[in-house]
Amino acid sequence: MADELTENEYKAFSWIKGEMGQHIVEKKFFSNLDKEIEIIDGHKPHIFSNFDPHESYKPQHLDIVGIDRRNNEMKFICEVKTTITTNKVFSANGLCMFFMEKAKEKNIPIHFAVVRLNRDLDKRIIKSCNAEGECEVDEELYNAEFEYFLKNAKIEFYNENEFEMKNNKFIIKQQ
Repeated sequence: MADELTENEYKAFSWIKGEMGQHIVEKKFFSNLDKEIEIIDGHKPHIFSNFDPHESYKPQHLDIVGIDRRNNEMKFICEVKTTITTNKVFSANGLCMFFMEKAKEKNIPIHFAVVRLNRDLDKRIIKSCNAEGECEVDEELYNAEFEYFLKNAKIEFYNENEFEMKNNKFIIKQQ
C-alpha cells in the first residue's frame, strides 16, 4: 500500500480506527457487567422491547449498546470517538444522536467516550481495497495495534450530565 491512502482506504482506515476505539472502551468499561447484560454493536438496526416497535424507526448507528438478554431491553448506550486530537467537540454521524436523544427521553442511560491515541494507527493496517471499496485488513497488525492502544491510549468516559448534544455535535462540558 502507498503512503497516501485512496478514498476507499481512508474510509476503511477511519472505520477501523473507530471500531478499535469502541473495542477498547468495551474492554475497559463494560467487561464486568452482569451476566444478563450483553454488549451489542448498535450500528445495524435493532428492535428493543423498550422502544415501541410500531414507531417508524429502529435504533441504529450506535457504537455500544447494552441489552438485557432476558427481555431484549436496551439498558444503556455509549457513543465512542477515537482521535489523535485534543478536541472537546465531535460530530455525530448518521442517526446516533437522534437515537441517543430518544433513549434519554426513555430514561435509558447514555454515555460518551473519547479514546485519545498518542499516535495514529499504522496505515499498513489496510492491506488493499478493491474498486467496490471492500478492504483487506492485516489482522496481525490490527491485533498488535489494539494491544498497544489498550495500554497506551487515554480513555475519557462521560456520563450524560458531563456532555451535551447540540446541532449534531457532542460537546464535552468543562470539568
